[in-house]
Amino acid sequence: MPKTRKQAIGIRAGAAKVDITPPLGTQIAGDIGRYPPTEQIRDPLYAKALIIESGSKRVCWLSMDLLVVSRKWANEIKRQAEARYGLDPETIMVHVVQNHAAPSLGHFFVFDEDEWGAFPREYPWLLGGDDRYNPIAVKGALDAIGRAIQSLQPVTVQVGRGMDGRVAFNRRFVMRDGTVRTHPPLCSPDILYCEGPM
Repeated sequence: MPKTRKQAIGIRAGAAKVDITPPLGTQIAGDIGRYPPTEQIRDPLYAKALIIESGSKRVCWLSMDLLVVSRKWANEIKRQAEARYGLDPETIMVHVVQNHAAPSLGHFFVFDEDEWGAFPREYPWLLGGDDRYNPIAVKGALDAIGRAIQSLQPVTVQVGRGMDGRVAFNRRFVMRDGTVRTHPPLCSPDILYCEGPM
């Protein structure tokens, strides 16, 4: 009896999530030019990993409930995941959900985090990150990847599609003349209504 394509591929998948909620006092990255430390925790933040394996190849999707991850720290996660778990860095996608009520992993107002430039050293939060949080986020990301690998099991893959035209509107202002603008003048009488965020 011939094998079906599904049987021949032999796909396994594993998923895991690890809490990466920052400690109180950690800089929240979603506000520009202000120092808003974490004062309360309403919802936990997670690093979530999905590993897909077929034969000897593995790919990893890592999603983190953060505002930003800098290239430096995304590369550090990939480097450590290669050293610990043997994953090819080219097969690891590091993603954040752009949560403005969360910290960042690394700084995002400077290209080279090792150079402060015009930022006063007494205000490190102006760089956009909080160096105290970086080890917490990296450890959680790597733990999530490791747990996802441990949970690998055979899966059946199915595909579907759909469309929701309401998704991805943010700061979309419909003007009285029928045009749409992203950032019209503040309190403009020409704004008919605002769509989003959705």
